[in-house]
Amino acid sequence: MTFVDLALEAIREVADEDSHIGNYLDRDLVDSSTIIRFASTHPGYPHWRWCVAITGDEAHASVNEVWMEPGDGALRIPEWKPWSERIRPGDLGVELRCAIRMQALEFVANRQPRHASR
Repeated sequence: MTFVDLALEAIREVADEDSHIGNYLDRDLVDSSTIIRFASTHPGYPHWRWCVAITGDEAHASVNEVWMEPGDGALRIPEWKPWSERIRPGDLGVELRCAIRMQALEFVANRQPRHASR
């Protein structure tokens, strides 16, 4: 079995459907692993690629990992920023500030120690 065949078999084990596996794209040697890539045709992952890391030689090959990586044009999440950098003056209206304040007051009121009845 060739590395490409082994990679395709490994992807088939994790892909929802064979129809989500596109054409063979390329292979790279990274450290001691060969990375085999196939296009993804999954409708939720346009422009993504299936990747398989394989070690060993063609006679004694082992699949180490299967993953997906974004290609050019792939939809990605924006870089994470803490809320203090995302919220700007004016983002919180009066209504929201009042609602947050009311929730905080209710929380504090419910956390007060309860005294035994006399």
